[in-house]
Amino acid sequence: MASVFKRGKKHGGKGRKLGQVYYAAWTDHTGKRHNKSTRTTDKAAADLIAARFAAESALRREGVVDPSDDRYAVEGRRPIAQQLTDYVASLKAQRRDDEYITQTEARAKKVIGLCHADRPSCLTASAVQRAIGQLRDAGKSLSTCNSYLRSIKGFTSWLYADKRIRRDALEQLAGYNEQEEKRRQRRELTSDELVRLISATISYTDPVRHSLSGPDRAMLYHVALGTGFRAGELRSLTTDSFNLDSDPPTITVAATHSKRRRTDVQPIHRRLADMLRDWLANKPIGQAVFAKMPGGTARMLRADLAAARKAWIDEAGNDPKERERREKSDFLAYRNSAGEVFDFHATRHAYISSIVNSGASVKVAQELARHSTPVLTIGRYAHTRLNDLCGALDYVPTIGNESADNAQTTQRETLRIGATNGNEASLVETAQGTGGMLTAYRKLLRRTKLKEAEGTGLEPATPCGAPHFQCGR
Repeated sequence: MASVFKRGKKHGGKGRKLGQVYYAAWTDHTGKRHNKSTRTTDKAAADLIAARFAAESALRREGVVDPSDDRYAVEGRRPIAQQLTDYVASLKAQRRDDEYITQTEARAKKVIGLCHADRPSCLTASAVQRAIGQLRDAGKSLSTCNSYLRSIKGFTSWLYADKRIRRDALEQLAGYNEQEEKRRQRRELTSDELVRLISATISYTDPVRHSLSGPDRAMLYHVALGTGFRAGELRSLTTDSFNLDSDPPTITVAATHSKRRRTDVQPIHRRLADMLRDWLANKPIGQAVFAKMPGGTARMLRADLAAARKAWIDEAGNDPKERERREKSDFLAYRNSAGEVFDFHATRHAYISSIVNSGASVKVAQELARHSTPVLTIGRYAHTRLNDLCGALDYVPTIGNESADNAQTTQRETLRIGATNGNEASLVETAQGTGGMLTAYRKLLRRTKLKEAEGTGLEPATPCGAPHFQCGR
């Protein structure tokens, strides 16, 4: 039941004098009592206003009107800048990575600005699509445009989940197909290139250009190649992250720094564990081991590649032909003749590719890569060489040519036995006459050489065959 009344106010220190404006009193749908000014001195008008308040409460109490509509109305009138501030606060409360929060906020602000949005209702699918199109026209890559889209969609998804908007208008808005444009194709370095890179890095430190010493940068590359960790994950590692005496040795990335928001316990090779044990002995306990790791990891690696390449070219001495050949070579080049680059994230590509090429199962490769789907592991990160593809063809039967198939089976068995017994010289002659079987021979020979490499620092980084090059010690 609603009622109206006038409030008293102090008057000259002698009692109270009634005000001129009527107030409405009513009980809402939750049972809470409210008093609110009707802003009128007309009692009849005040009675109507009070009755309206009571009627609206009754509609909500009986379920005719959804009470959440009130929240939608209030939030819909709030400036979008305040809503974005609340979203950023929510990300911080979730302990998301600082770099992620900063980038998400900046890119969401950019899209909001391009949409000229001052309220959440202004972020329609068509408006955001036009904004992303403007970024594309300005020269942004498809991958970068999709990143902007993910940032603004994350914001609107949060608004919907927090009951601030009735529906997420961007839920069905799809991004670009990044496969249509690959601006940065990554490549792998050969074993020889990696050995030379790390060896040169250990002895190369420029106090002006480098925040990490040569040995620390070399260890950074060792860990990156031996774990597949991303730059942000490596930056988060402390001395407590390393469990080098477990079986197998592991390195742990906390959930707050892992891209998939889970605590990742990554197994590593014992040789890498031995190297880390000596290196960590001089690090402060509980502190970040790569705290001085620069934000521009690609520039850091490019400088180290250039230094290693220069040293390799200088080895040509006074031989002009050899020097010219090396200068034209892609050896240790940041970008090869095919346009492929070796930046810092390429260390992760190298790690995952070697796991896949080692013959590990798809499930094992996915787990070590820490991917949500094997499609990403095999499709984007695994780099398959032409010889690997040809080797697989040797096991495809040739219809109507059983004698050839039988001959190849015999040749495979010869190669297997020969590789096991170490008869390399005789195997070369046999393999050279078998066409595609030469690839199979090379694979078998590689396995025997890996066994011989135990203790040399060139064995795989994980039991699955991921590369790790313990060199320059």
